[in-house]
Amino acid sequence: NIHVRYMNIDVVYNHDLPYYSLRSALWSLSDLPESSLLSSTVESSIFPADVNTDLIIIVGDDILPIYQTLGGLTGKWRKVPMILCGVSDFITSKKWTHGLNDGYTSLIPIEDYRHLKTFYKETEINLQDVDLEAVPGINENGEAGYWTQLRANMTGVKLSLPIKRNLELIKYLIPELKEIVWVDTHYYSASHIQWLVEEEIKRSMPDVKFSSMTHVRATTDSIFNVMFSPDADKAYLTYSWAVNGVYSKHSEEQIKSMFRNYSSVPMFSLTEQFSINNYWIGGWYKPNHEIVDRTASLAFRVLKGEQPNSIPFEVVEEEALKLDYKLLEKYGLLEKAQSLPGIIFINEPPSFIQRHEKQIWAGIITFTILIGLFMLWVKRLKHNRE
Repeated sequence: NIHVRYMNIDVVYNHDLPYYSLRSALWSLSDLPESSLLSSTVESSIFPADVNTDLIIIVGDDILPIYQTLGGLTGKWRKVPMILCGVSDFITSKKWTHGLNDGYTSLIPIEDYRHLKTFYKETEINLQDVDLEAVPGINENGEAGYWTQLRANMTGVKLSLPIKRNLELIKYLIPELKEIVWVDTHYYSASHIQWLVEEEIKRSMPDVKFSSMTHVRATTDSIFNVMFSPDADKAYLTYSWAVNGVYSKHSEEQIKSMFRNYSSVPMFSLTEQFSINNYWIGGWYKPNHEIVDRTASLAFRVLKGEQPNSIPFEVVEEEALKLDYKLLEKYGLLEKAQSLPGIIFINEPPSFIQRHEKQIWAGIITFTILIGLFMLWVKRLKHNRE
């Protein structure tokens, strides 16, 4: 039986495509699939005691820090083998809450998460599972408590986003670039990627200004208003934020119309959102199909008896450049983009031959028939003369 727990953390999830593709692959193993949508992060909903499972698959970076924070509250689920799908190659070692930014000085390789040590104050340790090994100690702030070790039995598919390559792409398309504006939420994955982007801009583009707009429910329309303001030599960049009317006073159609008529600053995304809505120009991406295929392959191996800790994390290396043809044309970037090698255009208008393929084939067939009839007539005429 396949139990799907999709955690709704009030953010447009940037791993939707791998999630749904992976779910289909796993359901092919089961005659009795079940699914439920979580509307909270309450541990009794995420880890029901009456469900026995052989494998947990976590998609993306946002869920893992929550899993870590819950610690022993996961109960028997803590001992279930785990596969991570499409996670970053580094992750924070600290307990993380929304909006927290510790400078990301506590990042560790994702493999080290298997034996992660977490500190709990004395008032917190009573909430933990009785099986959880706890060693008395003091944290970096001098607070007394206990250190626990996760001992997670996990493997997975990791990737490193092509951040530098995407920044170079933006600079190539906009040679006079003066500012990159980051637009996203305050959730873990978006905050982490924002930090990586800002650090890379400081390192490789010191003459380009970096600024940010954080999206929460109350800021939706104010962000739209800024984005509709004409501004040369600027670009917007996101990781997980999607343009929609969920928290806006405008309808979806009104938003589309406003972007179509008033947006003059190009928008780039580090994930393939642009193929779903026509707002983001695109960029360099890790292929979702490879992430899903590798994760499903690991799941089959674990379900056949292999221990995740004995399986090395797999790395997605392949990258593809995908850009929206119509948006490049809209922002005057098409000519520069067409000189890039290996580009995959999305929403490219059909060529003359593609637009008139039926008529062309009809003409060819008709012409061929006429030629055949003409040759037959010439042959008969020649025969009659003889």
